[in-house]
Amino acid sequence: MEILFPQQTEKELVNVAKKYGAEYILTRVDWHGDIKGKVLDQEGEWAIFQINYN
Repeated sequence: MEILFPQQTEKELVNVAKKYGAEYILTRVDWHGDIKGKVLDQEGEWAIFQINYN
């Protein structure tokens, strides 16, 4: 069974991004506001996070 996107943890999302060489994650802050990274842009609850792999 697949885990729904909102239920993914910050660590899981960053690991997927790393796997594909992504530097940004688009998500809702009410789902994943704990992502370590800089918020580049935000509109309402949606935000683009620039992530780091540390």
